[in-house]
Amino acid sequence: FCAAISEYDQMLFEDETQNRMMETKELFDWVLKQRCFEKTSFMLFLNKFDIFEEKIQK
Repeated sequence: FCAAISEYDQMLFEDETQNRMMETKELFDWVLKQRCFEKTSFMLFLNKFDIFEEKIQK
């Protein structure tokens, strides 16, 4: 599962009250809870780390 760590400070286009990172977390949680994935291992990749670093240095 991939999540853009650089989206920690961005809101969804569809709903400007919803944080993108929280939306991704909720989707990840939902996928993990699906019965068909009960015995499945997952890896979480936080990508766009370079953009994240630029943002936190400002």
